[in-house]
Amino acid sequence: MKTAETHAVLDPSSPWVLGVVAGLVLLVVAASALRRVVSDQVVVVVRRGRVRRVHYRGWAWRVPVLERFEAQLALEHDMPVGVRATTRDGVPVLLLVELTIRVAPPEPGDPYVDPWPDAELAAEAVLADAVASWTVGGLPDAAAVAVRPLLRPVQSATREHGVESVRLELVEIDVPLL
Repeated sequence: MKTAETHAVLDPSSPWVLGVVAGLVLLVVAASALRRVVSDQVVVVVRRGRVRRVHYRGWAWRVPVLERFEAQLALEHDMPVGVRATTRDGVPVLLLVELTIRVAPPEPGDPYVDPWPDAELAAEAVLADAVASWTVGGLPDAAAVAVRPLLRPVQSATREHGVESVRLELVEIDVPLL
């Protein structure tokens, strides 16, 4: 008789088993539909390549499968930029800089595109042009003097892609030994 009672309790059609399964399904859906927005982030909800909602604090929500979360840093943050270029006298140089940037959050209805990859390429092009005007002999002096004037062309190049460049810091110049 105990086996019949045990079988009845574990019967898949019993109401409590169905309730537990339904609760687990709801928990999984809720966990995939919600995301906490951290204080230094903006969470963008994107559907079919367009921005639907922008969340600045609290909880962000989305419709699972139809929409996705994209996180952006709301504050200024540093991004490394590396440039391989050739100096005026034909010597290859690796220039590493740290670019402090700020990205404005998109507006609902706008197409969503991560602005940093295109802005990074634009900054690399400006820095490569600057390296092409330097000589190896004057490289340390030219780099030290040119960092501040380089910020303005980098700012205008990255601004076209929706990224504001705030500060440019020279990290390293590497000249390979032949």
